[in-house]
Amino acid sequence: MSKKEKEARKHNLASKLKELKFRLNIDAHDYMVKLKRAEFFMLRGMKVKLLLAFRGREMQRKDDGMKLIQRIREDLLHVGTADTEPKLLGKNINVMLTPLPASKRTRKYTQEDEPEVEDAEDHDPDPEEDDHDEDESRT
Repeated sequence: MSKKEKEARKHNLASKLKELKFRLNIDAHDYMVKLKRAEFFMLRGMKVKLLLAFRGREMQRKDDGMKLIQRIREDLLHVGTADTEPKLLGKNINVMLTPLPASKRTRKYTQEDEPEVEDAEDHDPDPEEDDHDEDESRT
């Protein structure tokens, strides 16, 4: 019985937590990449922790940070909801997003056949380019 419970906990994705770190001056493309990753995780039933980090004088623009976090929450309403309101802890604003039930989640930014992230080591476009003779490189 305990083995079954342990195995069930191992496959429970709701207990997995993914963290995405944002910055105040984020580019539009970078914002969309992170938004897609958040949607990807939440569609698979994982919780997502959003972290907005401030550096130096950016702390004077806390209200802009709160607006950015609110925008992210609104953009991800189709896959999840926030557990609590965003909180400023030190130099970071944190908020936890919990996925909606599987029947209520919808895709907006990702495609169904989107592959997992590939490892850089697995992808070598032309392996023969790396094989150079030492004699040729000296001349």
